[in-house]
Order: sequence, then C-alpha cells, then structure tokens
Amino acid sequence: MAARRVLLWAMGIVLLLGTGLALLGYVASRSDTVLRWGIERFASRLPCQLALEGLRGAITEPLHIARVSCENADYRVEGRDVLLDWSPWLLTQRRLDISMLRMASLSYRGKRTAAGPGETRPPDNLGLPISVRAATIEIDSLSIERANAAPLLLSNLRAAYEADARKHALALHGLVSEWGKVRGDLSIGANSPFVLQARLQVNSARLEQWPVDAVVRLSGSLARLGVKVEGQAGPLPFSAAAELAPFELEPVKALQARSDAVNLAAFDQRLPATALVVELSAQPHGLESLTGTLSVLNPQPGPADDQHLPLKTLQSQFRLSAQELALRDATFDLGAAGEASGQVVLGQGRLQLDVNVRRLDLRQLYATLRATQLAGTLRVEGGQARQRVAVNLREADLRIEGEAQIGDGRLRIERLLARTGGAQASASGHVELDDTLAFALKGDLRRFDPARFGDFPKADISGTVQAHGALRPQWRASVTYRLARSRYLGQPLEGQGTLTIAPGRVRDVDARLTLGPNTARLRGSFGVSGDAMQFDVRAPVLAVFERGISGALQGSGTLSGTQSQPALDARFTAARIAYRAYRVETWTGELRLEQGEDPQLALRWKLAGVKSGQHVLDRLNVSADGTLSAHHIEFAAQGENIDASAQLQGGFRRDTATWRGRLVHFENASEYAFALLQPAALELAADHVLFGATRVRVLNTDITLGETVYRNGELASSGSTSGVRLSPLLALLERPPKLDTTLVFGARWSLQAGEKLDATLDVAREGGDIVMRGEEPLALGLKQAVFSLRAVSNRIDAELAVSGDRLEVQASAQTKAQRRAAGWGIAGDAPLKLDARAELKSIRALIALLAGNALVGDGSLQLRVQADGTVAEPRLAGTLA
Repeated sequence: MAARRVLLWAMGIVLLLGTGLALLGYVASRSDTVLRWGIERFASRLPCQLALEGLRGAITEPLHIARVSCENADYRVEGRDVLLDWSPWLLTQRRLDISMLRMASLSYRGKRTAAGPGETRPPDNLGLPISVRAATIEIDSLSIERANAAPLLLSNLRAAYEADARKHALALHGLVSEWGKVRGDLSIGANSPFVLQARLQVNSARLEQWPVDAVVRLSGSLARLGVKVEGQAGPLPFSAAAELAPFELEPVKALQARSDAVNLAAFDQRLPATALVVELSAQPHGLESLTGTLSVLNPQPGPADDQHLPLKTLQSQFRLSAQELALRDATFDLGAAGEASGQVVLGQGRLQLDVNVRRLDLRQLYATLRATQLAGTLRVEGGQARQRVAVNLREADLRIEGEAQIGDGRLRIERLLARTGGAQASASGHVELDDTLAFALKGDLRRFDPARFGDFPKADISGTVQAHGALRPQWRASVTYRLARSRYLGQPLEGQGTLTIAPGRVRDVDARLTLGPNTARLRGSFGVSGDAMQFDVRAPVLAVFERGISGALQGSGTLSGTQSQPALDARFTAARIAYRAYRVETWTGELRLEQGEDPQLALRWKLAGVKSGQHVLDRLNVSADGTLSAHHIEFAAQGENIDASAQLQGGFRRDTATWRGRLVHFENASEYAFALLQPAALELAADHVLFGATRVRVLNTDITLGETVYRNGELASSGSTSGVRLSPLLALLERPPKLDTTLVFGARWSLQAGEKLDATLDVAREGGDIVMRGEEPLALGLKQAVFSLRAVSNRIDAELAVSGDRLEVQASAQTKAQRRAAGWGIAGDAPLKLDARAELKSIRALIALLAGNALVGDGSLQLRVQADGTVAEPRLAGTLA
C-alpha cells in the first residue's frame, strides 16, 4: 500500500508540473514581450539593422507588421503591410516553414554604384543553413532602385519558394512589369558551378500591334549561361540564342537570331506576301559594339506587279555601336532582275548610302515595263540637317536620272527625268516634311511614247500636269492637266481639265478628252450623298479604240451617291456594232440604279439584227426589275426557227459577288422545240457556276438532268433520258444519210472532270429499226444495240454490240484522255487499242446507198480489224471477206 501511495504522489506531481509548464508556454506564446524577445534574437543575426512598426500577433499566430525595414551601408529593404503565417516550432528541426507571406509593397534601394562586368565574381556558396519552404508568396508591388540605373517597377508577384543547402527553386505563378507578364519555374544549385535551369513564359503588349508571346529557356551555370528564346512578336515568328558570361568583362559571348516565313504583307497589306528567312549572327565587343552578318533569303522572288518581292538574297556585314549602324559589303541578288552592292552608314547625324546597280531588268520588276540591262548608282549623303539624293541609271538610249535635296523640313525634287529616243518625261516639286506632308508637283511630257517604256499602247503625248495637296491626316490632291499636239491610236488627242481627289471622293471635276472624232466629258462630283457626276460620251467611230470593233456609240447619264451605295441613271444608243463574229444592227439601253442598302434597279435592253456566224436573231429584248438582292429578269428572242423566252428570279450578294436564284421558265416554241419542265436552281460567281437538277423536253423527248457544277476548273454533271427518236436528230445534219429509221434509244451518263477524268455513258436501243433506202429497201432487223463508255482516271474503255437479222457487230477500244487548255480531249499521241468484228449478211442496200442506181449487186461482208499504236498513227491489221 505504501508503494502504491508513493507512485500516485509521483504521478500527480509530474501531472501538475506538466500542466504548469503548458500554461506557462501558452502565456509566453501570447506575450508581446516574448515575441519581441524572439525578434530581437533573430535581428541580431541579420547583416542589416532591422526596424519594425505596428507589430501585432504572437509566435503561435499570424504576424501583422505595418512596416518593416532592414538597412546597412549598401542597401535598404522595406516592406509594408506584411502578413506572415508560419510554424516557428519547426525551427527546432532546422526548418523554416511559411504558409503565407504577403506584402502590400516591397522596395529595394541600392546605395552604391552597381558593379560593371568583370568587377564581380561568382559567390562561394549559396546554400542556406536551414531548409526553407514558402508555400505562398504574394507581393502587390515591388520597386528596385540602383544608384546608376533607372528604377525597375514590378507588381502582382505570386510565387512559391523552396531552398536548402543544395538548391534553390522558385515557382513563379505570375509577375507583371511595364514590359509585360512572366511566369515559369527556375532552379539553381547552391554549390559551384551553380547549375541553373529555367523555363519562363513571357507575354507583352507594350509595343502597339507587336504583342510578344515567347518561351525563354535558361541552362548552364551562373558563370556560363545559355539562353534560348522562341516565340512570336506581332506577325513575326522568331527564335534566338545567346551565350552569357555575367562575371566577365565581355558578358555576351555570342548571339544568333532567326525568323522563318516573315510575311511583309502582315506589316502592310500593300506589300507583297512573302516567306522570308532572316538570320543574324553577331559577336559583341564588350559593351561598345556588335559586329556580325545579316542574311535574308526569299524562296519565291518575282515581279512586284505579280505581288512578289524582286529580291532573292541579301548578304551583308554589319557593325552596331552607340555611334552608328553600318552595313558593309552588302550584296543584293535580285534574281533575273539583276544585282546590286554597296554600303549604308547611319549615325552621329550622318547618313550615307552608296549602291551600285548592275544588269537591272525593269521587266523583271514590273512585267509591263520594257526589258533592260540598266547600270548605275543610287547615292544618299548628308548630315542631320540636310541630305542629297541622286540616282543615275543608263542603258543604250534609255536614261533615268534624278536629284533631290532634304533639308529645312522639305524634300525638294530638283529634277526627275526619264528619256529614251525622242520621248521624255520630267518632273519637279517639293514635299513638306511636317505633319501634313503637303506637296506641289509639276510634270512635263514631250513627245512621250509609253510603248518605249513597256507594253503600253503607242502614242505621242505632249502636255503638262500640275498637282498640289497633302498626304496627312488624309491625302488629297488638286490636279490640272492639259494635252495638246498629241496622238494616240493614230488619232489626234487633246484634252484639258481640273479635279480634286481624296479617299472615297472626287469633286469639282471639269474634264474633257477628244480622240479623233470621239469625245468624252465629265462634270460634277462623286463620293458623298448629294454629289452628282454628269457624263456624256459620243463615239461615232469605235474602230479608233480597238482593231476588230466597229460601229457608233452615244451615251449619257448621271452618277451619284457614294462608292458603297452608288446611284446611276444612264442611257445609250449603238448602231452597226461589229466585233469578231458578232454583229448588232441597233442596240438601245437604259439602266437606273437607286441609292440604298438594297437599291432598286431597272434595266431595259433592245437589240435588233443580232448575228453570230450563221445564226441570226431578228430581235433580242432583256429586262430586269426589282432590287439588287431580289429581282426578276426576262429574255425574249425571235429569229429563224427561234421564238424563245426565259425568266429568272434571284438576287446578287455584294459581299460574295454571287448571283443566286432560279431559272423558272425557258422555252423555244419554234420548229426545234425546247421547254424547261421544272424550275432549276442557278448560281453564278467568278469561281463557279451551278445549274440545279431539273427536267427538260427537247424535240418531244424528256431529259432528266442532275445537278451540274463547274467550280475552279472542275465539272460535275449527270443525267438520263429515254424514248429518243433517231430520225429528228439525223434531220439536223447538213447532209443526212440515205436511210429511214424508227430507232428509239435511251441513255444515262455521269461526268467528273477536274485534275482527272471519270465518266460513264450508256446508250441502248429501246425499239425500232433502220431501213436502208433503194429500189428494194433493206431493213436491218435490229434486235439489240448497246454502246458503253467508261473513263477511270483518264483511261477510256468503250464497247459496242449490235445484233439483228442482217447485221452483227462486236467492238472494243481503249485509249487515254488528256487535259488541255480548252478542256479534255484525246491527243494524237494517245495510245490506242482496237478490236472489232462485223458481219453484214446482205450488202445490196449498202451498194445502193453508196453508188445510187449506177451499180446493182448483192453479197455478204465479214470484217475483222485490230489496231494498236497511237490515235494519230494507228497500226491496223485484219481480214475482209
């Protein structure tokens, strides 16, 4: 019992002691004195003087600090509105565990001038004596200031951090600067050589229309760092690589940059679409200069008027320093257009450009210009206040010269001259280099013949042109022209006029032009609501304008409204119009188009005496009424064996430039009867034509047509028919054969013609016979007649089988189709294979058919023919009995 009492007393004393210690610890943990004692112990080990303001909390609770700073002779670090949620008891395990570290602001200000390259050295060790983990770090704003550098302002730092004696790792969830946003992961070893790895995603919209989206990868060590960047800057894809040595006198060891598929049209839609490959390789020389090579490759060079860039390659050495940028030994390979070489120096208020041109072919720059082999120079030189520009290109009798001066805020074009033979064009003027770019130009033409400069009509033009206006904020120009003692198309050419033009509008027009007996006059304005432009054209001799056309034309009217919603009221009369095989005795027309989103329109055309070869129409009338998007069109034509009419309903869509509707009526009531039995969808556009499924009746025969589509050079069609009588078709021939027939047949077909030809055609006798004429007509007694054709991937197979009382035919043939410019066909060099057998049991009617009554006879005929070779040169073999 005594031992039991001793044990109970001992346990009670331990329990009381433990409870007392727990209460003491709790009181201490809630004590502001104990908290400050702990902070003072922590501050004594810092390399700077720690100061706190507005401290609240306890060791076991989150700490709130209004302001905390740490300052020494080198720097000052200050944080405001700090929240720290941590686990202090883990410090006994040499661990610092922070659940949340949040600051409204954090600033760093360096007091000493930052060390330059080579003035610092890598640290000996970056390891920490304890392990640190910060699960969440949030800092709303950061500022970093150094004595010799502009402050760096950052915001919205969101991160997590871990470190120990071996490694530091930062998970950057977000960081914002004036240049953009960055996020990613970074790790660095704590011991030499301090191996570093990082992957950062950078997004920036600082430069307007040049948003940057890039991935930056860092690898290597703190002393020798490799950087790779891949991304997109606006429309420009790019990649770059650099080798850095941050602690050496020359921190940048090498730099390469490359951009594939650079599209100039992405920068300016007026420039050609390209896929340039641009490469830059550079070698820094300290922080003073950068030298290297620049290379540009254009995989698809070509003429500028064909929306290509007339440059094949550019190779150049360059040097970039704080004073100047110099391109030395630059060579421009223009492909078939020639070549150029020279240098460009820009810097210290000086510009110098000196380029030598060789074998410059203007036709390879613009296909309509003449072929040349120009050689010469292009020079620009001067200082910041004034520069001179001179161009001098020559070849045989062709000279292109110009001189200009830039200074005092003005570009003065002293002389610009193009001369060949006796033809000459010159210009002079000036452009103000201010916000308006106001200009005044004067041009002079003396016996100018455009044909001497390219593929232009031959002419002899003399006259003057004057223009003045401005290019900004919106370009405008007032133009005055005068032509005298000129000739064009072999006719006297005269004219004069004035006009003012600006984007979307031409106003105050008073222009007249006379070519031989033909005249044109324009007066008024066009472009905005309320404008009206009157025009009057009188052309009694159309043959002046183009060889092959003749007749007379007179027209007048008024153009009003805007470019997007124009209005037109026009009338014209033409007589004795002839063009190639077409003739029209008289042609009158009217067109009215009202201004509006969906303008009302009315069209009336009347043509008489229309001829095309042997075909003649006494009259042809066309009318259209409705709106642009919903209207009704009627055609009526009369002539020999023609009494046709047609009606269409539909509309035109301006956004797609497509007419879409239906052919609701089409009929010819003459001897060659034709009728549309059901309406057909119809769609017309620049790149396709669609004619919908329908049924038609031709010469009392019904034909079922599937949808027919022609799109981008490819044709698809199908159809079928039955009950077709052969006799009306034979009557259409100029020399019908001497036979009578009651033969009736049917057919079906399909066609796919594009890059390859696929087609089917089946024709079969449905009834009837063929009778050869003569004193004793001979009926063939047909029982079967079948023809089939198959085209698969351009290979054509055809078969014919005919059987009757007096005739048997079996034939097969193979060849190959070929696509030509005008369509599909069979070329003369196409391979050919033929195998045919035929037996005619009586040839009496055949003799009568071929010889008339001059020869009488009878017999039978058996024929076997085989062939190979080509269509143009077949090799035939066979027997005839």
